[in-house]
Amino acid sequence: MPRREKPFFDPKHNEWLYHVLCSLTQEQKAGMNTRELRQIRNKKAIKDFVAHGKLEKVLILLVKAGVQWNLTFFPPGKLTAELIKSVYRQYSMKGKSVEIMDEMIKEKMFVLSSRDVAISLAMMNMNCHSEAFIVNMEFLRARKIYNEASANISRGMSEKNLNREFNTGYNGFNVITRILNEGLLIEPYLMSNHSLQVLDMVLLNYFFSYPNNYVSIDKVKLDLKETYKPASIGFRATYLWKERGMLDKMPTAQRVASYRITQEGILTVGAIANRIVNMAAANFGT
Repeated sequence: MPRREKPFFDPKHNEWLYHVLCSLTQEQKAGMNTRELRQIRNKKAIKDFVAHGKLEKVLILLVKAGVQWNLTFFPPGKLTAELIKSVYRQYSMKGKSVEIMDEMIKEKMFVLSSRDVAISLAMMNMNCHSEAFIVNMEFLRARKIYNEASANISRGMSEKNLNREFNTGYNGFNVITRILNEGLLIEPYLMSNHSLQVLDMVLLNYFFSYPNNYVSIDKVKLDLKETYKPASIGFRATYLWKERGMLDKMPTAQRVASYRITQEGILTVGAIANRIVNMAAANFGT
């Protein structure tokens, strides 16, 4: 069996990583898959993972455990304390906006954070090896057939042919109703598995649509005013910030609070969305 080689060896880093992985709680392990849990199942396995684990696997594992990190790439002679402070201030406030990306390109540097990886993991939670992929394909199929049928109506296609096309796309529309149904029934799962209320999930979904930006709580209240009371929105946003660490409050002093979804919040949205779609996929065709 070929010897596994680690790309770099740093005793201090390995000591820190071993301590972190040995100290993980069950809550921190909740989002990990079977293979990742096997790699940290006991102290012996953790020692082996620390000694031989690939860097990208270590970084992803830390993201899922809620540990934040940043990798900064820069050319020789370009890194200064002032540049770090400047980029950090802009990056932490605005995320990877166009201005920040332009600035990093100009300075020939790049920042990759655990937050960026968390967003990618949430988006990849539904992959081509899962039942959720089938659901996504049915969505695309249903939309394609609907668009083609709509165009055919304007061209005067016969009713018989139109019926055949819509019948062909029925399964795709059926999946949509199943997903809606699973979404409506998600409350018990939210409480038992994540200790979250429906409004908490609504807020996390809302902030997930602005992953790199702080959003004023006044804007959130305005956008959701038809469904939820402003006081309830403010109270649950504070809870998600202070008690759960799923929202981050803008650090600068402002009259109105502004929040942004955190790494933990992003992964939670991905896990719950995956649950809804997979449950719909499991019931598909029954």
